[in-house]
Amino acid sequence: MKRAGLTICLVAATMWVGCNEHHLTTPPISAEQSDRFVRQRMAVDVLWVVDDSNSMCEEQEALQRDFGSFVRALSRTGLDFQLAVVTTDAINPRRAGRFVRTHNTASQCQNPLGIPDCPNDGPAVLRSVDYQRADGSLDEARLQRDFGCRASVGTSGHGLEQGLDAMALGLTGPDAAAFLRPDAMLAVFFLSDENDCSHPEDTIRLSSSTACEWSPQALTPTASYVELLMDLKADPTRIIVGGIVAPDNGQRPSPGTPLEPSCASEHTGEGYSGHRYQDVAEAFGDNNIHNICQRSYERSLGLLAYKILDATRRPCVMAEPVRCQSDGDCHGERACVPMGQERLCEGFVQVELQRDAPLQGRQCQPTGPNLQRHACVLEHGQDYALETQADTCQTGLRVNLLHPVAQDDVVVLRYPRDVPTERSAPSTTGQRNGTLTR
Repeated sequence: MKRAGLTICLVAATMWVGCNEHHLTTPPISAEQSDRFVRQRMAVDVLWVVDDSNSMCEEQEALQRDFGSFVRALSRTGLDFQLAVVTTDAINPRRAGRFVRTHNTASQCQNPLGIPDCPNDGPAVLRSVDYQRADGSLDEARLQRDFGCRASVGTSGHGLEQGLDAMALGLTGPDAAAFLRPDAMLAVFFLSDENDCSHPEDTIRLSSSTACEWSPQALTPTASYVELLMDLKADPTRIIVGGIVAPDNGQRPSPGTPLEPSCASEHTGEGYSGHRYQDVAEAFGDNNIHNICQRSYERSLGLLAYKILDATRRPCVMAEPVRCQSDGDCHGERACVPMGQERLCEGFVQVELQRDAPLQGRQCQPTGPNLQRHACVLEHGQDYALETQADTCQTGLRVNLLHPVAQDDVVVLRYPRDVPTERSAPSTTGQRNGTLTR
């Protein structure tokens, strides 16, 4: 088995176009494969699925009131983002999976949900580029107002919330063509105080949310929705699922057993475990579920936005590194240590940050054309952490940067990679696309 050094260059932001260079020789350190990812502007399409059943007055009000924290987090990083809203009513053909264009005043709420000056028929998709001022800044207040108009979906929707079906219909229906962009990440967030009750039309008739919990076998498996999302974005690192729902208390009531709330608040009332939403969210890595039974959603909305931003600074180790059995398999005096379920050479990856100015307190060398930039070696534990069981990375290995990186910074990972002895060196340069992953 020969060894070749592998360099992966990941430019901090979102979508990347990559070029691979392969050179296979011995000794181990002199030969490198280079995967250079050239930055393009990050794009993300965000779908909100909002419960429009008769218990959602305060929750919708909190969403539209506190949505500014979500907008601010996204807007100040130069992201190219789109927003759309569907309701959890997947039964009414006029609502099922259709993007909301304005507020719905039909509700039984004590306080009106509508926002003054909402257009009667606005665009189905809100695009950040349409809210840019002449100086390039984002009109956050106007964007928050327009989203609030759409998030005020009313409380006249069907009582059997089918948020997962609504998501599927929205992402595959007539409005999807103007929303989904092939080069964009996809984020889906749910707001609901009850569990998902999506089920095929030909199953038994379910009369209430409690009946849904009594008949889990009649519901569409959550794996079906995971597969649908994967069909839209084959790379799971480009998908984020989360939301603000009731936490899972582990309750799975048998028929005839009353369904108990998993949370309660004087501000938003009771919430019933949204474990089906949580199942889909967890299929894509981190659990991005927040408690709906809280007075303010400002912090939760900010955290959901930062989950999107976090995708810009968590690069996967793209190729299989050299595994080891003993210290003798490692270069120099490095030890062979357990990492997750593998054994790897201690400090096998060197993380380098290329930037305009040297990084204080780090070893830096001039680099780039005319040596005008600086390549600085980052410190493990202080600047980055190594994750060894990252289920959204093919190798299971991911570098989590602990500090934000500037828009023009480049992250480079260097590490030895196993190459079969019988493989000859390719004569051409390969290319591939890549993203920094969650």
